Amino acid sequence: MSLSDPNSKEKDATHSMIVIKDRLYCFSEKSIKEILTAKTLDPENKYPDTKHSFQTIFNIGTTNSFVARTIIQSNEILYSVSLKQGLDKQKILNQIWICSKLLFSCEESFQNIFSQTNDLFHKCDEIISKHKEHAFIPQLPQVENLEQSVVAFLGNAKRFLEASHKLFCIFYNSPDFEANFQFYRDWLKKNNPDYKELLELLEQDKIWIQLLAWYRNALDVNHSQPKFNVKIYNFRFQKGNKFSTPSWQYDFRAKRSGDIQDVASDIITDMNIHLSNLLTFFEEIFILCIKDNWNDILNFEIFKYPDEKIDKKCPSLYFVSMKSEK
Repeated sequence: MSLSDPNSKEKDATHSMIVIKDRLYCFSEKSIKEILTAKTLDPENKYPDTKHSFQTIFNIGTTNSFVARTIIQSNEILYSVSLKQGLDKQKILNQIWICSKLLFSCEESFQNIFSQTNDLFHKCDEIISKHKEHAFIPQLPQVENLEQSVVAFLGNAKRFLEASHKLFCIFYNSPDFEANFQFYRDWLKKNNPDYKELLELLEQDKIWIQLLAWYRNALDVNHSQPKFNVKIYNFRFQKGNKFSTPSWQYDFRAKRSGDIQDVASDIITDMNIHLSNLLTFFEEIFILCIKDNWNDILNFEIFKYPDEKIDKKCPSLYFVSMKSEK
């Protein structure tokens, strides 16, 4: 059957087909689709004339680095190695898919704020420039649903961290500590002290992970309180006939080692850093989980593509091959 979008003239080449949780997904360069087979829709064959169909579930595809470096790269690495007995590759892939979808949702919230801010920046500049000689400056346009987008970003980011940490339950039989990320570190340190690379990574990343979790918890819709809150600002008119872009400001003094942010910081800049941290964190812990649990007899090794060899149609960074003497 054809998987083309009847409402779009753009070509969308298929990259791969992956089965996840007994469902078939098509990963194209610009979209992700779920294939709805007649057997899936009517497993008991009560309606023999049922046709196959499909549904686009994400309007991003393998050209997007978040897609390439989560589900696609992980699937290729996972099925390139032999793992220790007892590890279920399909169970691992299912968990990776949960992580991937949460990260896609984070990026969607970021892109919503980013695109609106870019559009409105010039409008704000024009309004102020046009009315500088007048008695007052008219109100500035605002990013629509800014707070809702921030809430969605932070909520999905924290759930993404929880889902990523659940990989430790699969690979190392860790208890499920949910959002208690420090408990994972403590348990791994006590029960798997030889996995030094993983322990060093978790120790290195603990500060920004805690900060991101506090951001989410300190929102008004969650658990804000005096000296534990996050203020969100839209476009604002400032002294000197200037304006500021969407920003946020935290006060975490209620927490041990928490402090207060003196000046609001740019939401887009901060979110972009958080997105990069989340993606890199997932990528690194997955690779380390694989290295700690592959069959050592077969001499596997993780390699990174040189920049000139990274495929723009699917910019994965890492792959598995056999180590050679050469």
